[in-house]
Amino acid sequence: MKSNWLIGLVALTCLFSGSYLVWKSIDNINKVQAESKSVPVKGPTLEELQRKQPGDGVEPLKIDPSKFQHREISIYYVPHPDDEILTFGVPIRNDIQSGRVVFLILLSHGESTGAIDKVSRLAKKKLTPKQIGEARVLEFRDAARSLGVEEPFYHIYNMPGGKYQHDVIQNIALYFEHNFPSVIHNTMSEEDVLSDHHIPAKVIGALQKEGKVKQFQTYSSVYMDRISKKKRDGYKVYLISPHDKESLDQAIHAYKIWNPTTGRYAIGNHSVSDQFRALQQDYYARRSPN
Repeated sequence: MKSNWLIGLVALTCLFSGSYLVWKSIDNINKVQAESKSVPVKGPTLEELQRKQPGDGVEPLKIDPSKFQHREISIYYVPHPDDEILTFGVPIRNDIQSGRVVFLILLSHGESTGAIDKVSRLAKKKLTPKQIGEARVLEFRDAARSLGVEEPFYHIYNMPGGKYQHDVIQNIALYFEHNFPSVIHNTMSEEDVLSDHHIPAKVIGALQKEGKVKQFQTYSSVYMDRISKKKRDGYKVYLISPHDKESLDQAIHAYKIWNPTTGRYAIGNHSVSDQFRALQQDYYARRSPN
């Protein structure tokens, strides 16, 4: 009789334990299902997809844009090597002093320079437009570094002179707008006599009128401001820090290096030496109305 009672007790204990384990498993499953419903898997937004997909002809960013969301971005559209120092040198240094992140967009290698014959004669060999372009890009890289803009923050394109691709310039601007919350676009003046100089201004200006670009400003070239006889509108912009004069001097020096064995032909200096002299006599940029 006693043994029957013990057997019954053991049976009830096993039944209770098994029921509890089944209940606990069901409860855990219900909790997991509830959590999966309350925290759905989030896919990429349209904006995130746009950030990953630059438009046609646009070189992807070399840096992680997520690390610069709290910084103001200042982009300079540089038509040819030497325009970054001649037209934009002062505002570039001021932007860096003000804590902005500066990007340089070199639109062309500048192969069509009129200095090709002079440089070929001095080098005692016939240089091709491609060799001239490569030499000018070397000058640009050195100048950009002297201005404080390292390689991840400049992009080099090679659009044909006089035939800049409007759609590519537009896509570059929109790509930056999609990737950063605060962007300033800087171009040369729309009134510049050279089409390579004024095309970017017209493209970015059109985007601003459409509401696709918020901040846009233009600058007159040294030639238009100081050498041509026509008076320019706008105002002068001087260096925030006088010490930055050394950076500008070093950037100009990059265009005066003559060493044919290493592909350095001082093309900038042979092309527009009068503009370099004018800039060094008085370091300022002329902000033009746009």
